[in-house]
Amino acid sequence: MASEEDRVDYQGMSEAQAKMARRLIGEFNQDAYVDTTGEAFAGILHRCGSLPPIAAYDQNKCLDLMCEDGMDPSQVLDTFSYSTLRALPYGAENAEAYISFGCDDGYDLAEEVEEFEDALLGLVTLNGFSGGVAGYDKKKCTEILMQQGETGIEGAEQVFKDWLATFKSKDDDEELYPPVFLEMVEGYKPLEQWG
Repeated sequence: MASEEDRVDYQGMSEAQAKMARRLIGEFNQDAYVDTTGEAFAGILHRCGSLPPIAAYDQNKCLDLMCEDGMDPSQVLDTFSYSTLRALPYGAENAEAYISFGCDDGYDLAEEVEEFEDALLGLVTLNGFSGGVAGYDKKKCTEILMQQGETGIEGAEQVFKDWLATFKSKDDDEELYPPVFLEMVEGYKPLEQWG
């Protein structure tokens, strides 16, 4: 196993981003990789079932940073898709994920959760999934559960945690990728578009 020093790069992160990255490794997944452009670190991505949470990056911010570094804007998307998204190791449970905030298409193979429709953030690309997965704002989902169950934050968080652990697709006829939930860095402002 690689040391934290080999797996985590806090360079370029705000104090809130570094705090969230340390929380990911300290509380949820000591083997998680946090090794991409720090400025684009958006938070902790929680997944259904028994998979541990992983680092999530703002894809649009990554693309913007590539342009700022001098890459030809006409080549940025292809280069990112090939060198970053295609390079995500298939089945590696600790690899990072990339969320395209505001993306409202590409969900044909992704499970969407009706009761959390207002919390949809965008399309998430992560290891082992071709296309994308529906990504939701975990905080907004918890607020929705609080309203539905007329319960406090602790009760809603426990309901959410139990729901994540036992998630079952509503459509047994199709193999849909389960949704994911982003615990966003406090104060993080995602980019809806790049360029």
